[in-house]
Amino acid sequence: MIVPEMLGGGERDCKLLLLAAAVLVGIISSLQVAVRAEVYNVGDGGGWTTDTNYTQWAAQYTFREGDTIVFLYSRGSHDVLRVNQRDFLTCSASTPIETDASGETAFQLRAGGYYFICGFPEHCRSQQRVYVKVLPAVTTLPHQTAGGNLPAYTQSAEGPTSAATGMVPTAAPSAAARPRLSTHSLIVLILTAMLSLTCFAPRLKSV
Repeated sequence: MIVPEMLGGGERDCKLLLLAAAVLVGIISSLQVAVRAEVYNVGDGGGWTTDTNYTQWAAQYTFREGDTIVFLYSRGSHDVLRVNQRDFLTCSASTPIETDASGETAFQLRAGGYYFICGFPEHCRSQQRVYVKVLPAVTTLPHQTAGGNLPAYTQSAEGPTSAATGMVPTAAPSAAARPRLSTHSLIVLILTAMLSLTCFAPRLKSV
């Protein structure tokens, strides 16, 4: 006769392993907060204005796909133009890709390089321009290298390497609003399910 039999002496060990797996899922879920999309105010507290070194500002951060940068400035005194590299290097506002002058411009990023200037006369030449290098989204923890250095003059004078989602003249979304996808929790859950089957599935035994 064939009867089902639970795993004997190893059942307690299996329960301990399942408990450990559950704790691991909780830890990974909490760590995922660190890889959610971020919101950056250009220039931090100084906002978008002249005589600010935005190269140094951008170098403090590693921008990832899904992040949002926000330009805060005095409406009527400044604006935001997204331009190609040539216009960025020459401070030309004649052929912008996108423009906004609302006073609060949110721009959601995709992987690539983005060039922004102020179109008001002489503002760009007074350092009101910023280059933002955007890396692909990641599923692991933290930023390791800074990004945003000015491009070399020997580089191709093309625009950004990837299409942008566009500037939005509204308040930026919450940093926690767009979590990046991660496979870590899924892997742990699959392993937990496999462990459950191994520990508690009936084992057939011929008697």
